[in-house]
Amino acid sequence: FKEHHLCHSHYAYFASPLRGEKVLSFTADGFGDYYCATLRLFNEDGSSEVLMQSSEAFLGRLYRFVTLNLGMKTLEDEYKVMGLAPYSTEYHWRKPYEIFKELLEVDGINFKLKNRPDDFYFYYRDKLKSCRFDGIAGGLQKFLEEVVVQWVQNAVNLTGVKSVVFSGGVSMNVKAMMEVSKIPELEKLFVPASGADESLGIGGAYHELHKCGYSSEKIKPLDHVYLGSSCSQDEIDAFVLEKELHQKYDITTSASSGDVAKFLEEGNVVATFLGSMEFGARSLGARSILADPRNIDMVKKINHKIKNRDFWMPFAPVVLKERINDYFHNEKSLESPFMTIGFETTDLGKKHLRAALHRADETGRPQMIKRKNNPMYYDIVKSFESQTEVGGLLNTSFNLH
Repeated sequence: FKEHHLCHSHYAYFASPLRGEKVLSFTADGFGDYYCATLRLFNEDGSSEVLMQSSEAFLGRLYRFVTLNLGMKTLEDEYKVMGLAPYSTEYHWRKPYEIFKELLEVDGINFKLKNRPDDFYFYYRDKLKSCRFDGIAGGLQKFLEEVVVQWVQNAVNLTGVKSVVFSGGVSMNVKAMMEVSKIPELEKLFVPASGADESLGIGGAYHELHKCGYSSEKIKPLDHVYLGSSCSQDEIDAFVLEKELHQKYDITTSASSGDVAKFLEEGNVVATFLGSMEFGARSLGARSILADPRNIDMVKKINHKIKNRDFWMPFAPVVLKERINDYFHNEKSLESPFMTIGFETTDLGKKHLRAALHRADETGRPQMIKRKNNPMYYDIVKSFESQTEVGGLLNTSFNLH
């Protein structure tokens, strides 16, 4: 009913808080219907026009098949390749990077293929066979970042529009989004929650609303994504009785945020089950595993006892919105409530949040939390701050790996 990238672009724009101004909406992924990258210009009223569409911007596809070549699962483990990349040195990533550069280049606001492999898997398997695994990840990530930054920068310079939104599978690459945010000419960047194909239905609904006459002012931004199922207290009590949990565990009713913060300060790992489940690929407090972000031992504890997570993969911090500038370089005051943009870390951030940062480059992809969006979750972080002066927590999902 709706073209793939039309949905991506409308999700990026209407889910964002950007209204009453012109906005560039970028989309990029492995492939969707006819294209793998598009650029739309949204006007003040929410109407839009296509500035470019490409079926040859093979960024997502390249990342997909390199993920497969590294022995990981496509459409699932690309983020692990991104997480591995910072461990590489230029000595190891330089050759793979030069190989990837042979594929395509940015031509204005479009893409130009320099080489068209017959088969992405076998072609790159053979070309990269003498390269080390971390170098391949590092070279691929550097190439992706350079191409995406050049594309966005050219579009901003051409149109004079300095506000940008980004969706599609490539938008899930938080390090590429971090580099985009550094473009000097760019003033505003918003990357919505879970911009891969799981949000296409939301973008389709946004497009239909606008088509039916709703202005951009009437279509409200998606300021939280606590959109899933929840349980009543009666259901929880029945589950506790059925599983006889009251015989195995101490149960405190109406535990306060201070109680939870005290457990965290004492070095315990805490799982949260708060209200409606969050939508998408990031844990955002409703169903999260939390820990003291200062304690680097928490990384091993959670990885080995709970998540079976790859050793090189970082966790992420949830940070009080009012403390974000203490911990991250965010000179443009970007909003990132859904862990979709990476940031460089301040010295205090490296101290207070070290277990929730990437171990190799000490960057982070914070969830900037405001109380209105999840009061209990916010209050836990705030209580931890009052006890420790640390305005954030390590946050990871229940997902097993």
